[in-house]
Amino acid sequence: MLAAAINAMLERIEELVEQLRLVTDSLAHDLRSPLTRMRANMERATDGSTADRQQQALEAISLDIDRMLRLISATLEISSAEAGAGRQHFEEFDLAQILRDICEIYNPIAEERGMSIGVSAPDTLIYVGNRQSIGRALANLVDNSLHYGAGEIELGASQDDEMIALTVTDRGPGIPAELREQALGKYRRLEESRTTEGSGLGLALARAVARLHGGDILLEDSAPGLRVVLTLRRGLNLSLL
Repeated sequence: MLAAAINAMLERIEELVEQLRLVTDSLAHDLRSPLTRMRANMERATDGSTADRQQQALEAISLDIDRMLRLISATLEISSAEAGAGRQHFEEFDLAQILRDICEIYNPIAEERGMSIGVSAPDTLIYVGNRQSIGRALANLVDNSLHYGAGEIELGASQDDEMIALTVTDRGPGIPAELREQALGKYRRLEESRTTEGSGLGLALARAVARLHGGDILLEDSAPGLRVVLTLRRGLNLSLL
């Protein structure tokens, strides 16, 4: 039994080392590209070019800085959720209202792309959790659907005695079943499928937030399209998490 336990521990350590290697390699790659562009644009801005050319270079630098800040922020937020931080900010709030708020915020963007967003949820759905992190996770999922979906995006919510399920469904190309677990990993890009723009942290963040709340995330086929199911445990006993 001791040998089996040691082997299991060694396998877990090997898995963690591999995950760390993947994260560091991917993060280095995702930071290298904007830094390279920034250096080139800084040279353009100081090489005596016209005022318009200098302005374009400075605007490009500003965009790359924003991308890097979003990447670092998402990475830190995932690490924080995985470490259990954020439970001290649990409060009672209405999940159904968050879905309606996200719908209202993103509908103008959807309309510009010839899409729409609807909500199918109870009038109220009271929950105790981290309002900000759940809202951020849902917003990332909607942003994913706007980038890679088509037609209507539907936000939904349902519940039973133990769990609440929040769903984001679109009519895009979806993700093949054999690639869904890969898509949920940090920095995992799918060549013919989808993740969030840049690093693919949107789904990883949603999974970390779900697990912070005793749940998980599932990717399902909505025929056509993708349905992302974010589950949250009701009545969390924080002392057991």
